[in-house]
Amino acid sequence: MRKSASLSLGYCYLPPFFSLLAYINILSMESLIFLMIGLILFIIQGGFFDAIVYSFHRFSRTLKKKKQLIDVDDETPLEALKKRDGSRWAVTWPLIILNLLFFILSLGLSGLL
Repeated sequence: MRKSASLSLGYCYLPPFFSLLAYINILSMESLIFLMIGLILFIIQGGFFDAIVYSFHRFSRTLKKKKQLIDVDDETPLEALKKRDGSRWAVTWPLIILNLLFFILSLGLSGLL
């Protein structure tokens, strides 16, 4: 059993010989991937794409009804569609902050090499 298997998720990707450069590269790639996931969650939860989704639904309904786009005045406006309270999932902020710190750590370690 390996003693330091809990150092990082990327420990299993290390070559048979331990290289600090390989560890730093894996740490930076993992932190960037999870940072992107956290930022995507942040943007989606903020409601950035609500207007785009609303317009696609509206357009598809008009195509199904086979009417012209001008005759769609009976639909609900976008403001009444969905109100967001600004709350985030409990995992969003820790995912962003922790992986940003890991990426800064990997940049600092690579500067030492």
